[in-house]
Amino acid sequence: MELKINYQYTYFIYPFAIKQQKYKQYIINMLKNTNYNLKFFDSFKDIDLYNYFIPSIRESIFYNFTFSKEKISAFYKMSKNNQYHILSEKNCIMFEYNLKEELQGKIEEKDGIFFKILKIELVCFKNGICFLLLKTHIEETDKFSDLLNFNYKFGNINLESKSLTKLDNIKIQTNAFSNIKKISEIITQITGKKVNSKELDIDENLFLTYSYACIDSNYWNKDCNFENIKNEFIKMSNILPSNASVNVDYDKLTMITNSSYMKLRINNKGSFLICSSTDVNNYTQIPNYYERQYLYTYLIILQQRYYLKKLSREFNSGKNNSETIKKFIKFTKQEWINEVTTEGLGQKIYARYKEKLNLQELYQEVKSKYDTFYKEIKIEKKIRQNKILIILMVIALIFGIANLCSMQF
Repeated sequence: MELKINYQYTYFIYPFAIKQQKYKQYIINMLKNTNYNLKFFDSFKDIDLYNYFIPSIRESIFYNFTFSKEKISAFYKMSKNNQYHILSEKNCIMFEYNLKEELQGKIEEKDGIFFKILKIELVCFKNGICFLLLKTHIEETDKFSDLLNFNYKFGNINLESKSLTKLDNIKIQTNAFSNIKKISEIITQITGKKVNSKELDIDENLFLTYSYACIDSNYWNKDCNFENIKNEFIKMSNILPSNASVNVDYDKLTMITNSSYMKLRINNKGSFLICSSTDVNNYTQIPNYYERQYLYTYLIILQQRYYLKKLSREFNSGKNNSETIKKFIKFTKQEWINEVTTEGLGQKIYARYKEKLNLQELYQEVKSKYDTFYKEIKIEKKIRQNKILIILMVIALIFGIANLCSMQF
């Protein structure tokens, strides 16, 4: 029996890195880009984010909660350099693409999968780690197999050698794309030359996948347990097509369960949530939490992962280690925190994101390099101090002898 879905969406996340010395100009260029608007958060409309994150995260990521309409108006009257001066004090800057209408596409010539791009956002952290986000929703189908096939095909777009319109017969069904550029061209335009990406183990040809699917209650309820659809979820979380065979030890899979009808799995390919409409919260509250609180949590962890890799490479290069040490100390004090929220499920998800992205191991790796170079710097400093002390003692001795000689005469 064909598995049906009530509601779904998928964010495709494209990470990239900007050289630190080019970050300022990159943000200024984005401020000048008429296709993008700076994203502001509203203390009323976004109260869910305000209440979810602890104060330090709100200050770091969602800093403009305190911006009044008057302050925003005054901000836009400033020069781009002055706008950047204000924004540069914060850890994260976000932009939204101006979609004049929802972008729609189709996969396959016959019996195709229609999809819409509902949102395009850019999230840039001060350390040069950035993410381009595309929210998609497949249309005119309730088949879980269509979601699997769509995520598989879209997530594996080769951004360098294929355009979206040529991969697997994807066709543009509306005129929306005539107002902007093809997705691959948008990505190239926004990310530029991805000089640092490979150095941070960022695969330039793949998206990270962040997907939500609510299954019709007829397929997952008190009489039909999750065992009946577990293979489909394995395909979803491994980004496999619907016709793929599954050979996974399900008992060894680690997942987060908030109720009898929700499963969340995280791996190096992305984050995947499947739930049943048997629980009304799964299609009223969970989809909103997942694409707001939990999505931003995921991005925070991702940027920490890539930044630790960046610091590791800087230590390996052996250049300007004292500056890298300062960066690591600042990261430890300001970002290497044990929580982002006091909400129960959010704490579990945050811990699992850190675990599955190997953050603790990465941190210890960088810390070991920090310890080594810090000791070397202290030894070098002590040697320099000893040399200076010896020189001062020699000078003092010379003056002492000179004074003694003058007294004798």
